[in-house]
This record gives sequence, C-alpha cells and structure tokens, in this order.
Amino acid sequence: MFDFADRTRAILDAVDRLGSVSAAARAVGLDPSNALRHVRAAERRAGARLIERAKGGAGRGGSRLTRAGRGLVADGGPAVLWARAGTFDPEEGTTPLAVGRRVLHAAGRVPPGLVQVGFRPEDVALARAAPGGSTRNHLPARVHAIEAGPDGTWRVRLAAGALRLDAAVTRGAVRALRLRPGSRVVASLKASTLRVRPLGENGGPRTPGLPRL
Repeated sequence: MFDFADRTRAILDAVDRLGSVSAAARAVGLDPSNALRHVRAAERRAGARLIERAKGGAGRGGSRLTRAGRGLVADGGPAVLWARAGTFDPEEGTTPLAVGRRVLHAAGRVPPGLVQVGFRPEDVALARAAPGGSTRNHLPARVHAIEAGPDGTWRVRLAAGALRLDAAVTRGAVRALRLRPGSRVVASLKASTLRVRPLGENGGPRTPGLPRL
C-alpha cells in the first residue's frame, strides 16, 4: 500500500532525476497538475519548500529539489513503476508483473491489469552475478552514482534500462563488490518485498505510461 509519504518521495525522486515536475508526474503515472498539488500539500506538511524553480537560459529552466526535498528523498522512499499484472500462479504463490519486455514476480495474488509497484532501497541486494536461493527478481543494472547515506550506509543509484532504483548498502559491500560509477551489477528483490497497488486505488491515475526496461 502506498501512503502520502510514499507518493511524495516518488515524485521528488523523479523530479531530482528528470529536472521537471511534469516529466516526473508522467514517470510515476500522475497528471502534472495533480502531482503539483500533491507537492504543495507535502510542503505545507513539512513546513518547507521541497522543490524550487531552476534558473537558466532559453530552454534551460526546470525544477530541482531544495535541501529539505533531498533530505526527504534520502529518507528511504520507494522506487515506483507501473506494470501489468498477469495471472496468479498458485504453484509458485506469485503473480507475474510485466514491465516492458521484462517480468517481475510479486508474492501473493494481485488483481489482473495495471498496477503500481514500489520497493525500498533496503529491499535491493547487489551482486556481480545473479545469486541463487529464494530471490525471484534479478535486474541487470549499471551503477550511476554512489552517495553517502544519512545513517552511515551508502546509497548506490542504479539504472536498469528505463528503471531507476537505489540500493542501500554498507561501506564493506561497496568495497567487496568494487563498486564505482559504470560498474555492472545484478539488483535482486524478493517477491515478498514488492509493494503493489492496483490501478485506481486511492485515486490512482487511469492511463499511466509503462516504462520500458
């Protein structure tokens, strides 16, 4: 289930990556005007501006996060994408979620149709190759950046095709995996960590775009 804070972090993270509120709204499947209203409500709750207009020449304007906005994003918000849920597999106990040409697997029964899927940086494990065991979802990814987290961990920003996601890891993991920008890794997520919200729940969008992975 996605709450107000989850959606706020998802919008802010998209603004940080795309530099535009309208582009961020489309990335998370919201109407731009609804996304902006949500951000304004979040700012009232936070008592601080979360997004500011970036100045620039012709065609160089945009939006960027304030210090408060970046702090909120770093607080552990979920990566969010839209997918199409297939038919529940009772033998596996999972539902396939088609995202572009790839398929993720969510634990339990998910209603067929468009759904919103989220997962937190703490849910993402990194390895140089796909590990064995019970983990069902493995995404080949490239390291975009590595940043110090607020709690002593490190935030590894990843690109897996069109999907952007973060992994929260220890300093030792960064060293053991020899991570640096440009490194290729496999990001793994257990099916039970995927948070799924069916289309239309809590006023969800009707016609979101599906990112191609």
